[in-house]
Amino acid sequence: MSNTLVQPAPWDNRLKVLTAVVVTAVLGVGAMTLWTATRAASAGSSPVPALLSAALCACIIAGCMLYAPRGYALDAAALRVRRRAGELEIPLASITAVRRAQREELRGSIRAFAVGGLFGYFGRFYNSRLGRYRMYATRSSDYVLVTTNTGPVVITPAEPDQMVAAIERRLAR
Repeated sequence: MSNTLVQPAPWDNRLKVLTAVVVTAVLGVGAMTLWTATRAASAGSSPVPALLSAALCACIIAGCMLYAPRGYALDAAALRVRRRAGELEIPLASITAVRRAQREELRGSIRAFAVGGLFGYFGRFYNSRLGRYRMYATRSSDYVLVTTNTGPVVITPAEPDQMVAAIERRLAR
């Protein structure tokens, strides 16, 4: 039997709609810039600016998809945020506390360097209650607040109570 707790990061309806709208808009801009590049090339102008814009649109979507949280794993050494770009490791030795967090605790947050609705809510955020914190979420509820010696981390595992209990058990050892 494995001693690893693995949970997915389920999307709520808000994230599904936000992602669909943003992807559609970005792909639309990309398509328009490719059309512009084609017209510019046939008119003898340089298509490079339009092609660069289309490439930027593709990079935005790909980058967000690569770094978005897909799930969480807790083992004997760390809490891991699973992403296509590789796992983000939060060593258990750095965790000082864990608990469920309420939506109100994240109210008023601003993105310091983060994504707020394209494949997830992830990156660095700030608000007056938590200060600077990192979030790797796919829902706007059922938050778990993991306090570490480098600052708070917010996650949204499928079974938040189970994740909190599992982290507490490992911290008690």
